[in-house]
Amino acid sequence: MGNDINNGFWGESEHGIDDKGRLLVPLQYRENLGNEFVVTRGPDRVILVFRLDAWEQIEGALYRDEMGSKSRILQRLFSSRFEVSMDGRGRFSIPKVLREWAQIEPGGCVILLGQGRTIEIWSQKIWKQYQDNFTSANTLEAAAEMGLGELFRL
Repeated sequence: MGNDINNGFWGESEHGIDDKGRLLVPLQYRENLGNEFVVTRGPDRVILVFRLDAWEQIEGALYRDEMGSKSRILQRLFSSRFEVSMDGRGRFSIPKVLREWAQIEPGGCVILLGQGRTIEIWSQKIWKQYQDNFTSANTLEAAAEMGLGELFRL
């Protein structure tokens, strides 16, 4: 997948979770994601979805460092990682521990955000709250820190 924009995951969409905690993977993500992939906790009460090859790179980096290093934070965050498979209808079960982390209720709605190398799964409620962070001031500050300030001048 790499960093190629044409092979990454992009877009935002709303989806329902069935009563068994299953999510239907959107068609635009299925081929690139593959039938088996990894789901894990992410910061801000989000669930992160990784292709297997991307996860293998992350996992290798996580356990290269010594105990007590800053990687321990990520090791613990990602400790609740699961390898999951899509069923014949393109659905997968979100493990209960991850649904609880992300405050996703069976029968509820989630927001899927394609973020290039990952897909984020947000509870609809938390995503709406998180969007309050998208102010002009902090957006311009983030763009400037990334060297993109000129692109955001009005």
